[in-house]
Amino acid sequence: MTNLYIDQFLNLAKERFSIDSLSMSNTEWICKNTSLKKRPFSFKGYHFQEAITNDMHPNMDVIKISQVGITEIQIRKALAFLLRNRGTSLIFSLPNEDMQGRVASTRVKPIVSADKVFNSPMDKAAKVTRSLEIMQFDQSFLYLVQASEASATSIPADAVFNDEVDLSDQKILSLFNSRMQNSDWKISQRFSTPTFPAFGIDLNYQTTDQHNYLCKCNSCGHWNDPQFDHRFLHIPGLPQDIPLFEVTKEAYSETLDFVNAYVMCERCQAPLELGNPENRQWIANFPSRVNSRGYKISPFATERLSLDYIFGQMWKYQETEFIRGFYNTVLGQAYSDGNIQIPVEDILACMTTHSAQITPDKHENLWLGIDMGQTCHVIVGRGNDEDNLEVIQMHQVNVSGIVPWVETFCETYNVVGGCVDRHPYEPTARDIFKASGGKVLPVEYRGLKDTNLVRDHEDNVIHGQANHTFFLDNFAAKIRKRKIRISGYGNQKSVYSQHLREMVRNEEPGKPAQWVKLSGEDHYLHASGMMVIAPKFAELIRFHNKTDQRSTIFASVMDPNILSSGLTGFTKVGLITNN
Repeated sequence: MTNLYIDQFLNLAKERFSIDSLSMSNTEWICKNTSLKKRPFSFKGYHFQEAITNDMHPNMDVIKISQVGITEIQIRKALAFLLRNRGTSLIFSLPNEDMQGRVASTRVKPIVSADKVFNSPMDKAAKVTRSLEIMQFDQSFLYLVQASEASATSIPADAVFNDEVDLSDQKILSLFNSRMQNSDWKISQRFSTPTFPAFGIDLNYQTTDQHNYLCKCNSCGHWNDPQFDHRFLHIPGLPQDIPLFEVTKEAYSETLDFVNAYVMCERCQAPLELGNPENRQWIANFPSRVNSRGYKISPFATERLSLDYIFGQMWKYQETEFIRGFYNTVLGQAYSDGNIQIPVEDILACMTTHSAQITPDKHENLWLGIDMGQTCHVIVGRGNDEDNLEVIQMHQVNVSGIVPWVETFCETYNVVGGCVDRHPYEPTARDIFKASGGKVLPVEYRGLKDTNLVRDHEDNVIHGQANHTFFLDNFAAKIRKRKIRISGYGNQKSVYSQHLREMVRNEEPGKPAQWVKLSGEDHYLHASGMMVIAPKFAELIRFHNKTDQRSTIFASVMDPNILSSGLTGFTKVGLITNN
């Protein structure tokens, strides 16, 4: 016989509490308590997600690709953490306000609105906060924020999930960890598609235990790490003698047989069952690295992304000439080439065998390039114009002594021009300009033009402006074309080369190109760029001074008598002197 009181009690318990137990994993909790399109949530077809969802390692990095639902599961993972651990707070960051708004309204809000577990009678009675930025669940809080300084310094948290790391400000991301100082949890996890090598999520992943999702061959028992490589692809009609990225749509779309294509074992060429979870396992390359967890997802982590789809995506990116996008979002690989990063072979080709610092003749034209910082990096070059320059000295000078150093150098040698970072030490840059007798010009990255002079109200040049992309493009082009000689590097040969490769050119369809800093130091790159662009600014200053001389002109008007006669002419009426 049914007991109505017990039924009412159980129904009330279901409304107020989630289905949970100490032994239940995150994946079990999510499947039992949340839904997708009005059906219980399932990991079917995406079993690789389960290990990532269950893993609450305090320091974790996940390299993801598009179309495999990682943002979806990390949202559900964040919600599970908050509801299963009452009184906790989690920060979920996105790169910018636009992405934050879209994820909040199209991803998080539908989940929270659809399932009872997030809408208990207690929360309804208390009218808890449910905005697109803050969501309260009893005494737990989810903060959906953009990766800004304000967000990273004002909200205490027990866990921080950073989504799309590579699109976020890298300096700001490091601030988020300070928000967990008073927490017993201190969970920091990052997820992102990669962009460039040694940057963002790729840099972080390199220090982790590096899990890859392997697939066991039913035929020979070999564990494979399937890649977009001839070794793993069986596609009738696919040429074996050319790189896959040279397989174009125009030449091969009609000859490739995707119906009979499959991913194969690299050892015995038998088909791999990518969708069989019993054949799949996450294996760490470096299991001894217990302090940092890492997962790398490839398109072959699931059988849902067919070879037809992968090649179709490659052809789309080929059409837009944005092959990096294919590497990053489809293959989950960081990408760089000679157009994105200054090739090391070009840098070495520009270096002469004269490694010792060169003491210049006092009559040689010298140019200075200075990158400001606590330690200022100085490049000394010689030559008559920007297409005939040679680096002859490299110096590191403490910022407290840079002004007298420049003054002494200019008094000793024939410095005809130079450039120095105007920021972040604007007063010091101004003092350098004065100490050099107006030869070493403060330059800031600003404006759409390549180079420009800024004057005060008396028409005196006070500093220069250079478009950041043009500035670095200009220097990189001279290295690639080997139009600059590099001598006097002493024991800094590898340091100089490394600095020149610490920025990459990010160029995406429909967006202006921009140079992005990687993880290391790039001071000599900026100092060298300042030195190379100095002749251009010197020419602008010479032109300005030449046209700023006093002059006398005639002021004239038409003679009305001549006009009435049908002829034209002028009558001089006075002199005006430009003072």
